[in-house]
Amino acid sequence: MTGVRHGRAMARTRSMRREKSGDIDITTVLTAQEVLDKAFHAASKLQATDPDAAYRARKTAVARVTSVADTIDNVLGRTVQGFAVLEGLHPFYREVMGTQFDMHEVRHAVETVDWCRKQVREVATKATKQLGRTKNRPFIDSKRNEVYGRVSSLLGRIAPELELLGRARDTIRHLQAIDPKVPTIVVAGYPNVGKSALVGRLSSAEPLVAAYPFTTTTVTVGHFFERGRPYQVVDTPGLLDRPLQERNPVERRALAAIAHLPHVLLFLIDPTPGAGSTLEQQEALLEQVRAAYPKADVLVVETKSDLGEGTGKGRMRVSSVSGEGVAELRAELLRRLPKQEIEWVIREG
Repeated sequence: MTGVRHGRAMARTRSMRREKSGDIDITTVLTAQEVLDKAFHAASKLQATDPDAAYRARKTAVARVTSVADTIDNVLGRTVQGFAVLEGLHPFYREVMGTQFDMHEVRHAVETVDWCRKQVREVATKATKQLGRTKNRPFIDSKRNEVYGRVSSLLGRIAPELELLGRARDTIRHLQAIDPKVPTIVVAGYPNVGKSALVGRLSSAEPLVAAYPFTTTTVTVGHFFERGRPYQVVDTPGLLDRPLQERNPVERRALAAIAHLPHVLLFLIDPTPGAGSTLEQQEALLEQVRAAYPKADVLVVETKSDLGEGTGKGRMRVSSVSGEGVAELRAELLRRLPKQEIEWVIREG
């Protein structure tokens, strides 16, 4: 039965991800050369029919120039439209995106791509008017080649912007495993205190678990279900006891999660002699986190209870190896999660 329940949970997790994938649906961003190849290939298939060779050449040239503009307009237009989601991104997404990109540059890239789209259309419109007034075959061929050259130049100018947007789109898609509407538990603490292992115990996530610091190098999310209701457990990178401006991008991702996501912040402390940081360091980090996020509902739990005594401070203790205390921890987390949030998810979902 356990295998069946786990299989159902995994299926529901995949279903949630499929449903959320529609929230931020940015089409694949093609490179400048890929856009040109697509446009020219489609245009090359067009051939007008007319008994008069001059009229046939003119109609073909007009059709091909128009086709190039239409294809580029469509491709670049979908890219511009897709990135309109930037304005409505959840604060968590914006914060994490800000650790990877200058968002002003991303917005400028979108504007530049839209400018190029309009310029291509303008070039094509002007050329088709000129072509419509001539039967001169050399002029027709020359004008078509001129349009192709100008279009290629315009696309070449926005190649860096398309490359930037391609990377931004990939990053946004990778963030979508987290749904801000679902009640969320953020797991925090020093490296190697057992965060990844506990997430694996609490949810259907299977993050890498290894006995060295910074096992989890990106924010990772797992899900579990209680009476059909979905919950998220977010495993963050290790937080170091240093000022914000000194933290690296991995640590800033964790800060973004803590600032914007949790309904409950689960802070883990490893009291065992083999811990990668001293108890003093871990307690100091806990106080720093509490001071930085005074409104957070912080639950402090001691890990690796199977390896020895705890701190003696009366905190809940768990073992991801033996499973000791995990059921009690889950019950306490469910008790702390806001009931109104849970009911809202059910109504909307």
